[in-house]
Amino acid sequence: EKVVLAREVVARADGVVGAGAVLRALRTSYPSCFTYLVPGSDGTALVGATPELLVRRSGLVASSQPMAGSARRGADEGEDEALSAALLASPKDRHEHAVVVAAMVEALSPLARRVEASDTPEVVRFTNIQHLATTLRAELADPPANALEVCAALQPTPAVGGAPLAPALALIDELEGLERGWYAGAVGWMDAGGDGEFAVALRCGLLWEDGARLYAGVGVMADSDASAELAETELKLRALIGALGG
Repeated sequence: EKVVLAREVVARADGVVGAGAVLRALRTSYPSCFTYLVPGSDGTALVGATPELLVRRSGLVASSQPMAGSARRGADEGEDEALSAALLASPKDRHEHAVVVAAMVEALSPLARRVEASDTPEVVRFTNIQHLATTLRAELADPPANALEVCAALQPTPAVGGAPLAPALALIDELEGLERGWYAGAVGWMDAGGDGEFAVALRCGLLWEDGARLYAGVGVMADSDASAELAETELKLRALIGALGG
């Protein structure tokens, strides 16, 4: 029904790429995203700015905000509103989003007494893109699963894998031709009480010395248009390319 396919772009710099400088540029340009930097033991670093909350757990309550369905930002408020309305009216994007939300509710249900989700998605806007989003709220069963256990139940979500999951992952292995590594995983923190916050590691790049491996993905449905999906990856890659240039 849906498969999320990613591409990678390898960038080279004239000198060493400073992960801290890239992170600061992302934080300045995308203040409403989750910005993160995870150093590797081999000298690499994963750095990114993701819009998507995987799970926030506080006591008996876990929340998530899956996103699927995208549109570019407009040149002014009027164009923004027109693009938002078109996104909300798009059968392809609404169906893609509904598939993600239904799977997330199903994944949370074994851990919860009750899972709530709004019937209609909202449009959330970021610096260069807008997405369909739905906020989920789960009242966890007692004793509550900790934040990392909730992550394990949710990942990989249909927003990064597909649905049904097993055939989608098989298609990813067959078609992508790249090693995702940390891309599309979970990045965040958890305290000793099990509370925490994790985001989906999207809009990111793996940095090393004078190079960067950048990732972007799209949800492919039966009625997807290939050129439009490619254009969406270009839009998502722009965040990292701009930060590297800075």
